[in-house]
Amino acid sequence: MNIRSADERAMFSASSSRAQLARGEPLEPLIARAASAALRAAGIRAIDVDRLYGAAVLGAHVEPSPLYAVHRALGLRRDAAVVPQGTNFSGFITGVGLAAEAVRSGVARHVLVVAGAAMSEHVPRDSGYAVSIADGAGAVVVGPGSRDVVLDFATDTDGSLYDATTMDAKDGRVAFSIAETSLRGVHDYGVERPPALVADLLRRHGVAPSDVTLVAHQASRVLIEHWRSAIAPGEYVETFDEHGNATVASVPISLATRIAAISKPYLLLMSPGMGMHAAAVLVRR
Repeated sequence: MNIRSADERAMFSASSSRAQLARGEPLEPLIARAASAALRAAGIRAIDVDRLYGAAVLGAHVEPSPLYAVHRALGLRRDAAVVPQGTNFSGFITGVGLAAEAVRSGVARHVLVVAGAAMSEHVPRDSGYAVSIADGAGAVVVGPGSRDVVLDFATDTDGSLYDATTMDAKDGRVAFSIAETSLRGVHDYGVERPPALVADLLRRHGVAPSDVTLVAHQASRVLIEHWRSAIAPGEYVETFDEHGNATVASVPISLATRIAAISKPYLLLMSPGMGMHAAAVLVRR
């Protein structure tokens, strides 16, 4: 894959700055700090957490998930279920959607949802994806209440692109790659399917795009601006030029950083991911 290819130039752009872990610095403590901050913001204790959801790409091990290290670091109860989402870049959004279902069904009262990214060491330096790749973590608590109510969770999957974007072990290390023969398919999916998924979700609830604040995956300025035009949200919250593309952590980082500026009555969280798939959550504020 070469950044000079026309398809890759159409997909990726460099961020003004980005945050990256130092070489050899573990991801797990960063996620644990974000999780602790989320507990404080929610006003609950670690002992109150019934389940731990979310995703981390990648921690110290391929398995077990870094979520188990977070469980240890926070001192969660032994019976607090750890349920990592294997949905890569949409892991935070998937976690929030499933957490809301767990709380609503009564099987859990408080679910801690975390996301952590340490992708900078796993992206080839000569790839288009490398020009903005960043690391980071974010977390949120989902529980009972009338503030920021999760209304719906929606997904779209195109299994024909299963091999298009992958994390594979090559030459003794795990690396992210986009198959050269699939560049156009990945581009077209990212351009077309997320806006269509969002449109269907908003239509189902009778919500106008102008009443929505969009917080989305931020792989590049090119994609951000396309979604701004295609979805036409009332507000679009992103931190691409400050933090770069923190993959699975981009949505919670942007949400936490810009929360004070959000004024619309609905919040829409959205991300595509490998597979290929897209996921979205609609929240009434």
